[in-house]
Amino acid sequence: MTPNKSLKDVALPLDSKYLVFSKGVMFFEYFING
Repeated sequence: MTPNKSLKDVALPLDSKYLVFSKGVMFFEYFING
């Protein structure tokens, strides 16, 4: 769990951008499949 937490701490600045990107991909897939 420690390595995962460390990785999260390192990727924290990119977390917001990644979150928006992942949400966009999820919405796109939902739009295509739905």
